[in-house]
Amino acid sequence: MTRLFTTGVRTGLVAAVIVATVPMISFAQITEPAIESEPAAASVAEANANLTGEEGSLEVQSLRNELRRELLDDRAASIDRWLFVLAIALTVVGLVLAFFSIVAVVVGYIGFKRFQEIEAEAKNSAETAAEHAKAAERHAEEAERGRDKVDAILLTAETAADDPDKARQAVADVLEDAEASPLDKAIASAVSLQQQGRRDEAMKKWRAIARVVEESDDELAASAWFSVGYLLQDRDPEESISAYDRAIRLNPGYTKAYNNRGVAKTVLGRYDGAIADYDQAISLEPDLAEPYTNRGNAKYELGRYDEAIADHDQAISLDPNLAEAYTHRGNVKDELERHDEAIADHDQAISLEPDLAEPYTNRGNAKYELGRYDEAIADHDQAISLEPDYAEAYTNRGSAKAASGRYDEAIADYDEALHLNSDDAKAYYNRGLAKAALERHDEAIADFDQAIRLKPDWADAYTNRGVTKASLERYDEAIADFDKAIFLDPDHAKAYTNRGIAKASLGRLDEAITNYDKAISLDPYLSEAYINRGIAKAALDLENEARKDFEIALELARNAGNEDLVAQIEQLLRDLDDGDP
Repeated sequence: MTRLFTTGVRTGLVAAVIVATVPMISFAQITEPAIESEPAAASVAEANANLTGEEGSLEVQSLRNELRRELLDDRAASIDRWLFVLAIALTVVGLVLAFFSIVAVVVGYIGFKRFQEIEAEAKNSAETAAEHAKAAERHAEEAERGRDKVDAILLTAETAADDPDKARQAVADVLEDAEASPLDKAIASAVSLQQQGRRDEAMKKWRAIARVVEESDDELAASAWFSVGYLLQDRDPEESISAYDRAIRLNPGYTKAYNNRGVAKTVLGRYDGAIADYDQAISLEPDLAEPYTNRGNAKYELGRYDEAIADHDQAISLDPNLAEAYTHRGNVKDELERHDEAIADHDQAISLEPDLAEPYTNRGNAKYELGRYDEAIADHDQAISLEPDYAEAYTNRGSAKAASGRYDEAIADYDEALHLNSDDAKAYYNRGLAKAALERHDEAIADFDQAIRLKPDWADAYTNRGVTKASLERYDEAIADFDKAIFLDPDHAKAYTNRGIAKASLGRLDEAITNYDKAISLDPYLSEAYINRGIAKAALDLENEARKDFEIALELARNAGNEDLVAQIEQLLRDLDDGDP
C-alpha cells in the first residue's frame, strides 16, 4: 500500500511537468523554416512558359519569389494550426493524467489508511480468538472434570434407580461443590428430580443436557437420551424407543441402549424386533448376562421354549447371582409342565433376592399347577406382603382360593387386583369363573364380556361365556360363542366338547357326536368328551358304544385321581345297565 501511494505521487509530478512544457515545445516548432514541395516547382515552370527575355526573366523571378513567400506563408499557417491542435491535445492529456494522478494519490491514501485499519482489526481478532480458545480450553477442562466426577457415580436415570442411596449422596456432593461445573449440576439436578418423583421435570432436564452437548460430546448426549428413554419406558414404550433410537445414533456401540430398547419392544409385543436388539447387545458385550435373559423372555413369548431356556442358562453361567434369570427360566419350565424343576428355579431366585416379590408369586403358580393350593396361597401372601400393590399376586392368589372352593375369598382378591389394574383381563376372566361357580351367571357373563373387550382374541373367554350362557339355556348364543372360540383356536378341544353339549341340549345329537369326535381327536385324554359322547350315544340307543366311552372316561378319571368324576361315571354305567341312560 505504501508503494501504491509513492507511485501515485510520482505520476502526478510527471503529469505536471508535461503540462508546463507543452506550450514551449509548440512555440519552437512554429519558428522552424518550411521545406519546398512539388506543387511550388510546378507553378514556376508554368510562369516560365509565358515569359521571355530578360524582362521576362526578372518578372518570372519576382513572381517566383512571390509565390514562394505565399507558399511558405500557407505552410507556416498550416503548421501553426496543427501545432496548436497538438498543443491543445497534449494539454488535455496532461490534465487528464494529472486528474488520475490526483485520484490515484487520494485512493492510495484511503487504501493505505484502510489497510492500517484492517491490520489493526486482524490483530484484535487474533487476540480475541486466542482468548476464546483459552476459554474453550478451560471449559473443556471443566467439562472433563465434571464428566470424570459424574461418571464415577451416576450418569443415567437407570443407574440412579439401581442404586438410589449412592445416587442421593452423589447429588448432594455435586450440589455442595463450589467448583462443580454447570454440567455436573445439571446432571445432579436431573437425578434429584427423578428421586423426588418429578419424572416429567427430570426428563426435561435430561433433554436439555442432551441438546447442549450433542455437538461437542456425543457420548454424554447419548447417555442423556438413554435416561429419557428409561424414564419413559413404563409410561410410553413408543416414545421410549424413540429416545433410545437417538442414543444409538449418537453412540452406535451403546450396549445398554440396545438392551433397553429391546425391553420396550417386548412390552409392545414386538418380539422379533426385541430379539434383534438383544442380539446386537450381545454382539457388543458377549459377557453381559442381562441381554441373554431378556432375549430368553422374548423367545418365551414366541413359544420358543427350548431356546428361551438356553438363553437363561447362558445368563446364569455368566452371572450365577442373577435372580431374574432363575425365575424366568422357572416360568418357561412351568409352561413345559416341568413344575418341580420350575419350583427349584424359583427357590434359587428367592434365596438370591428374598425381598423380591415376583419369584414368590411365580413359585405359587407352579405349586398351583401341582394342586398344592395352600402352599400356593402362602407364596402369594408373601409376595403381597413384599409388594402390596402387586396386582398379579392378588389375581393368582384368587385362582388358588377358587381351586380350593373358597370362591367368595377368590372374588375379593380379583376385586383388589382390578382396583389396582382395571385393565387386567385375566382378573375379569377368573372372577367370571368364580361367579359362575356360585351360579351368579349374569355377573359372570358381564366379567367375560370385559375380558373379551380387553383381549378380543382370547378363545377361552368365549368358551366359558358360552358355557355360562348354556347354563341359562341360551343355547344358540352359547353355540355362537363356541364357534368364535373355534375360529380363534381350531385346536380348542373343550370348545368342541361344549358346542356338542349345547347342540345335544337342542336335540341335535348327531351334530353333538361329531363335535365330541373332533374334541377326542384333538385331546384323547379329555374325559369330558368321552362322557358326553357316551350320553349322546345312549340316547340314540347305541348302548355298547356308550359303554365303551364311559369305560375310557372312567380309566382317565382314575388315572387323574379325580374321585368325584370317578363316582359320576360309575353312576352312568349303573344307569346304563338299568336301561336308564
